[in-house]
Amino acid sequence: DGLRKLAGTPASTLPRSRRIDAQRAIRLGPTVRRSGLDGALLAYDGQLIDDARLVTAVARTAAQHGARILTRVAASDASRNAVTLTDTLTGESMRVSA
Repeated sequence: DGLRKLAGTPASTLPRSRRIDAQRAIRLGPTVRRSGLDGALLAYDGQLIDDARLVTAVARTAAQHGARILTRVAASDASRNAVTLTDTLTGESMRVSA
């Protein structure tokens, strides 16, 4: 539901996530492991058509909370609490800590 709301998709277009029982889960996903299966979560957020809109919404929200938004970068190295990003246009690298 968080992704649906963040993307601005109304509940009438994309239903809310809900819990389903084990029998329904098996009907929908026959290859699911049945041992210990009590139920499942049926979520529709994978049906979001406009993923670019979702990414933009997440980036804008992050920026409102102080995040710096970087585009055209690739992660070239990662450790437990930091990552090295490389600008794909200039080749310049920077280390970003969590």
